[in-house]
Amino acid sequence: MNSLENDNLGANTTPFLENLNVSALGFRVADILLPIPQQAIFTYRLEDTGELQPEVGKRVLVQLGKNKLYAGVILKIYQESSLERYEELKNIKEVLDPEPVVTPQLLGLYQWVAEYYLCGVGEVLRASLPLGLKGESTIFVVPTEIDPLKNSEKLSDKEYIFFQALQAKGNLTLQEVQTVLGIANPQNFIKKQKERGWIELQAVYKPKYKPKMENCLILAPDQQIQENLQKTFEKISKNSTLTSILQLVASAWLQKKVLTEKEVCQKLGITAAKIRPLYEQKILQVEKVPVERLPDLSFHQKHKKDIILTEKQVQALNEIRSALNTSSPKPILLHGVTGSGKTHLYIELIKDCLVQERQALYLLPEIGLTKQIIDKLVTEFGEIVGVYHSKISQAERVETWKKVLSGLYRVIIGVRSSIFLPFSELGLIIVDEEHDGSFKQYDPAPRYHARDTAIYYAHKLGIPIILGSATPSLESFTNAKQGRYHLVSLNQRALEARLPQIEIIDMRAQIRNRLSHGLFSDVLLKAMKETLQKGEQIILFHNRRGYSPYLVCQNCGYTPKCLYCDISLTYHKKDKQLKCHYCGYVDSNTMRCRQCKEYAFKHEGIGTERLEEQIQELFPNYQTVRLDTDTTRTKNATQNLIYRFERQEVQILIGTQMVTKGLDFENVTLVAVIQADRLLNFPDFRALENAYQVLTQFSGRAGRSHKQGRVIIQTMNPDHKIFELLQLPYQDFYEYEILQRKKFLYPPYSRLVRIEMQHKDKIYLEQQAQIFGTELRKEFGTAMLGPVYPMVARIKSIYRMQILLKVGKTLPSTYVRGLLKEKIQAYYNNAPNHTLKFVFDVDPR
Repeated sequence: MNSLENDNLGANTTPFLENLNVSALGFRVADILLPIPQQAIFTYRLEDTGELQPEVGKRVLVQLGKNKLYAGVILKIYQESSLERYEELKNIKEVLDPEPVVTPQLLGLYQWVAEYYLCGVGEVLRASLPLGLKGESTIFVVPTEIDPLKNSEKLSDKEYIFFQALQAKGNLTLQEVQTVLGIANPQNFIKKQKERGWIELQAVYKPKYKPKMENCLILAPDQQIQENLQKTFEKISKNSTLTSILQLVASAWLQKKVLTEKEVCQKLGITAAKIRPLYEQKILQVEKVPVERLPDLSFHQKHKKDIILTEKQVQALNEIRSALNTSSPKPILLHGVTGSGKTHLYIELIKDCLVQERQALYLLPEIGLTKQIIDKLVTEFGEIVGVYHSKISQAERVETWKKVLSGLYRVIIGVRSSIFLPFSELGLIIVDEEHDGSFKQYDPAPRYHARDTAIYYAHKLGIPIILGSATPSLESFTNAKQGRYHLVSLNQRALEARLPQIEIIDMRAQIRNRLSHGLFSDVLLKAMKETLQKGEQIILFHNRRGYSPYLVCQNCGYTPKCLYCDISLTYHKKDKQLKCHYCGYVDSNTMRCRQCKEYAFKHEGIGTERLEEQIQELFPNYQTVRLDTDTTRTKNATQNLIYRFERQEVQILIGTQMVTKGLDFENVTLVAVIQADRLLNFPDFRALENAYQVLTQFSGRAGRSHKQGRVIIQTMNPDHKIFELLQLPYQDFYEYEILQRKKFLYPPYSRLVRIEMQHKDKIYLEQQAQIFGTELRKEFGTAMLGPVYPMVARIKSIYRMQILLKVGKTLPSTYVRGLLKEKIQAYYNNAPNHTLKFVFDVDPR
């Protein structure tokens, strides 16, 4: 179902209204926001709500359609004057929260994201809430009083197997019915049995989040009186173990905390038996208490050092503070070269925010960056720091959500989804590495950009926002030059560190003169040997994971491809599998060609896994690790790899783009790009900008302390413009690239909207895409490109065609979005069916 369709699924719908406090005489109703891909808001009665009273921002359980229950969020409570309309509405089932879990400010942000990025507001809610706060019912098939097995001779084989399974288990989920019957779609079978009166469908809602309960030690009620507690201490003073136990529990109680029996034993190095006398004397007692699952961040705490800012940093900090000292501050663009100490300025600004008793949000593009930033912020601010990203469990996300809402977390470090946390007192947003494409969400909707969303949110709340980067996006730097942002520059590295020397190696000459060893030039190999001999570290960047990108049969030329995507399969040696990096399809046949049946596969190309193998052969006496998606799937894998490299247990780090972003290792003096051409030969108008940013950021990993850094970039095209620009300041790159954007009317001189049409039937897709494209061209003319197939035309068995709108800045974006909605609705009104799916990507990357 397309997100712009407005099907009535069983509850009345109303447009999204910004005013949350409408009131009039009549019947009490509420507009409920549900986590489903719909533009509509659903209205329900508020009758017999039970002990918990409904409020805006609380979750409620509601029925949608005949058999579905959802946990939705109350958007607005008001009075319905029409009795006829009121009687048509369903009543809410239950209020789920004692207090609101979503703030009014966040509800307003949902509306803006849905409007700007052309998606349903329910999709924004679904992206925002942790899984433990979302919820929908599970449909169960249950038997009626009629027992078909009494006349089993009249049943088909499938019916007999089904009713036997149902009788044995009592109820079956739809997935279990599929398994029992051995069919993919059992809907017709279920419908037939339901019409016979033999089964019923039952919707059961179970909360996805439950607090973790543990036995905790607390003071007995009479011991919670200070005089009594003092007497107890005097009574047991001769027993040092009992005294230590009581001191620990009493100290926690005074801080309104509880300790589990296990924690007490670990802290004091004792067994549980040592605590027993305090139970027997009724000094302590055990109670089941909800405890946090959140990890203890105290191990990130390092020895705290006073931050001594350089003269340039002090000037930049004073300039930022001065610019923020207005009633409506502009966004600040902090442009600082790599290693200039932007993080130190962020810490000082967070301190300013905390003095005002407000919360701060520190946005990062990658999970891999959070470890080092956590170290710094936890060392500085302690237990008021929280972390939010996809590697923490769903239960931990719920608990983080609640601690942000309650204000217990004053500083949050997180990736793009952190912008949707329910801050009650947000006072500062920092977007570090603001240029990074990882801030853009691709799938599923909403396809929002966290940086742009944060800029809007900060403006709406009237709070400061700092955008930091050594290589700002062209859009941000243009905004700064035009006065919409305030530009602050840091042009020198901190601690008198020098920028690294960049060397471009012509791999054509290396191959021609037989100087290279596989992927390695003689220059790089010599530099690596010298660096390792000095006890220093190396980072190698290669932007392709796996062992080899594809296999080729030397007998017939066959290349294994994904069954469901138009892409070749990547070989992963460790798993001995061919994998699709789009849909996850796996083929274990890595030896024999399916076409000619010969054992003649050859590995083509090199991924990080193969590169790691070659490095280990060349430098067997040194530790090498790989940092890519394949090695960082588990919860703490990224953190552990970075920790080992930071402690210099590992000498060579190999990785994909994860190693290019913001990492800070003082002993790294050599970094190398193995194949720079992969960054340059990409068919995208941002290719030069992306390449410049990646290469500059990666170069900045070298020589960040007092040691001189060295950068080696290997390429088959050393005359490319990018290598000239790399040797120049960012301003020179900007002046060159902005002329190209202006010439071809690309952002920041236009706005882009990508419309993707999807269907499982390729011919039908082509026909309907041409029909829709013809209508759209009437409005946009030459500003419309397409429809065309993207580089990968089929993903997960679905074919895709795309239209790109390149709209001038003079045309209001609200007009463009409104026109697109009209065109989609007009298409559906005339389409033979509604099976064509439209996906919008506003400001695509």
